[in-house]
Amino acid sequence: MGEYNLLPERGDTVGKWLDKLRTDFAATWQMGWVPTTTGYTFILVDPNTQSTSPVATLYLESADARSAWTGNEPAVASRIVRNLSEHYESPKANQVIVVGQDPMTRLLIYGNYSDALSQDPTLLPSARPLNWLGEVRTVYYSDPSLTNQESVGRAGLILSQRLMPGRRLVQFDSDILVDFGNSRPLWIGDVVRIIDTDNTTVRGDYRIIAVPNVEFIREDTTNEIYFRRATYTGWLINNQSLDFSDYNNSGLWFV
Repeated sequence: MGEYNLLPERGDTVGKWLDKLRTDFAATWQMGWVPTTTGYTFILVDPNTQSTSPVATLYLESADARSAWTGNEPAVASRIVRNLSEHYESPKANQVIVVGQDPMTRLLIYGNYSDALSQDPTLLPSARPLNWLGEVRTVYYSDPSLTNQESVGRAGLILSQRLMPGRRLVQFDSDILVDFGNSRPLWIGDVVRIIDTDNTTVRGDYRIIAVPNVEFIREDTTNEIYFRRATYTGWLINNQSLDFSDYNNSGLWFV
């Protein structure tokens, strides 16, 4: 006789189950309240379906922002990056082994994601992918609630998406970023483009993954002048080509 792997209990809240469902089945998805043109909306969205088009272009030099927004000083001020810092976050693994269990037969179900290029110590520097480690680093995950090959594959896919790619992260300060087209504040999930100091080279397109600080400063009580500042954290997108498109048989998946 089979068993239920998920069963609500008396007193459980909707919020608890939203968190559990996201943690167990959609850990890489974005969940939470986001500002829209009609107010705040609660979303649960696959980041792979989110747009990669920049909502705003930012500049490292004030003169470059002024050149792009001649005559519009409020726009100039809100498109300048301050206190930019950047670092590389190495992959946590290049092999993921997942173990589930068939509730009827009690037999274990195995799956293995493996990135051979990241593991290969013989690759020349020019041939190494961004997530190259030169050795095998394995993460094991066992969960009896994974009751068939498909669910084992999906779990391996989620873990691999989180652990295998290296990430280039940035953090910067600016005025609160707003989409000039509809006056919507930019938030987690939006993409911004940063232009380098030569006002030509695209430093990168970054998806906002956190807004750790927002502050409103009243500096002129007579004229009611306010400054709205924020700190943004983002990761560089469109810079790796790992294939996570198919949980059954992608380029990295072996059963």
